[in-house]
Amino acid sequence: ENDVFFSLDEASEILSRPVTVILEHIEYDAYFLDAIIRTHGQGLLIKEYYDNGWLIYTNGNGNNIESVIKSMKVRFEKNKVKFPKNSSTYIKAFVIIDSDKKYPSTDEVAEDKIPLLNFIKSNTPYHVLLKREMENYLPEDIYNEISQNEDFKTAYKTLNSRQKDYFDLENGFPEKNFNQLDAEIQSFYSDMSDASKKVFRKGKLTFYKEEGKKDNFKARFPKLFLSPNITKDNLERRAKSTNENELKEILQKISDLL
Repeated sequence: ENDVFFSLDEASEILSRPVTVILEHIEYDAYFLDAIIRTHGQGLLIKEYYDNGWLIYTNGNGNNIESVIKSMKVRFEKNKVKFPKNSSTYIKAFVIIDSDKKYPSTDEVAEDKIPLLNFIKSNTPYHVLLKREMENYLPEDIYNEISQNEDFKTAYKTLNSRQKDYFDLENGFPEKNFNQLDAEIQSFYSDMSDASKKVFRKGKLTFYKEEGKKDNFKARFPKLFLSPNITKDNLERRAKSTNENELKEILQKISDLL
């Protein structure tokens, strides 16, 4: 019964706190989430909440998400008389994390991320991206807006949809022979041409501040989600290879907390 009913103090606390969306890297990942919200009618309520400060983004700083959640809970754990329920009941948080998977598997996340996911599951609603990371959701036609990098873009276009889901866009392949990579990766990219293998081993997707001066990938690539050519249709086409409804499901999970 105590788990069903809330005291006035508890209800006031829950209703007065904003919904907090915890992103792994807020300075990069917010561009992707904003693109979904901007292009889907389902995101209008979320945008209203964000504009009014009733929904905020917080930086999880990668695997530091566990510490972020613990810091949100500590106030309630120190006052069990006023807040007797599980402290996670009061925090109104939602976590979005990359799967970091290098190829399709039945696991939700890469092996080294399992402890973090288990912690998140025990504390707050969440969504694990079905593709490798947020970069893998960029619609394919938006790559035409990247200057230079012609060899990389040509090689990227030869990948099938599933390969594009898990390809490491920032780093390509490790700088060693293809037959030295993990067996699962070799199998997953077995139909790739030797020319593409060479591009992805030696060449990187490179951005430039100005002629000859390289810029940080993480600082530049996510901003492609600001393109006016990003639409609901091309976002969902890119999502389709894993789950065409995934973007709507992310918005619905957030909406359920508002």
